[in-house]
Amino acid sequence: MHIPRRTDQAYLPLFILLLALEIESLQPRLLEGAVLIVGMVGSLAILQIHHDFPAKSDSRNYLWELQANLNPGDIVVTTGSTWAETTYYLERWAAPVMILPFPRAIEDHPGYLNYREMTR
Repeated sequence: MHIPRRTDQAYLPLFILLLALEIESLQPRLLEGAVLIVGMVGSLAILQIHHDFPAKSDSRNYLWELQANLNPGDIVVTTGSTWAETTYYLERWAAPVMILPFPRAIEDHPGYLNYREMTR
């Protein structure tokens, strides 16, 4: 997902290129392989944590239920943890509804919510 005005995402390709050049220069070659394996295992561990987020797993059920019960002119209020996905599917289905995020700031700054604080 690309979020406009995110400097870290704009510089990511350059960072990856520099990182690749640095890893390639490691001696002995066994060290190069070890760094790559540690990097891959670390990345997979982080992805696993992200994909275990309960709201992502439960979205299929509530989205099908929502789609089946929508009427023209309905207002759908979504929380920050489900706003982006719900908005995507409602727009894809061309549902004639109004979508409101809670809190409202999520619409301007997606991805900047503290989900632990919000769910507490």
